[in-house]
Amino acid sequence: ELTKYGEVTSVMIFEVTTPGWPPEEAVRIFIAFDRVEPATKAQIDLQGRYFGGRNVRVAFFDEGRFDRMELAPLDGEFK
Repeated sequence: ELTKYGEVTSVMIFEVTTPGWPPEEAVRIFIAFDRVEPATKAQIDLQGRYFGGRNVRVAFFDEGRFDRMELAPLDGEFK
């Protein structure tokens, strides 16, 4: 479904194992597009949708953290 926005270069699924993190927010899916425009369009279209009974929240993620595989949430992120 995401390819309708543009070329997807990678998809990664990360499970948050931080103690006390709400189970309904414990899955993070990282999608990289070849350009920022399709990523922006996907963000606009997917924000607030429901997938698998869960509300989808979309945000751009720090590229440096992604490159270092620092995917766990920081204090104040979403929660």
